[in-house]
Amino acid sequence: MAAAVFDASLREPINEAYAAWIGRVSELIEIGRADGTIGVGADPRRTAERLCSLMDGLGSRTIMGGVDRDRARSITLSALEIELA
Repeated sequence: MAAAVFDASLREPINEAYAAWIGRVSELIEIGRADGTIGVGADPRRTAERLCSLMDGLGSRTIMGGVDRDRARSITLSALEIELA
């Protein structure tokens, strides 16, 4: 991803991959709203964008050693509880 800052040819495929990821998470949130496992207040698209952004950032920080896996897991679970309530 960071390479796309310097290589314009990488931007489109990376943005397409993110769009697909966000789209899939959004679909899963919609399924959860329909079956009652996710609160109806959660806007699927916006929630998916926030969760994917969080995961992307935590993944990068974990790889670079800025956050250990246990802390990343704790942050993720807290965010899921808040976002999907």
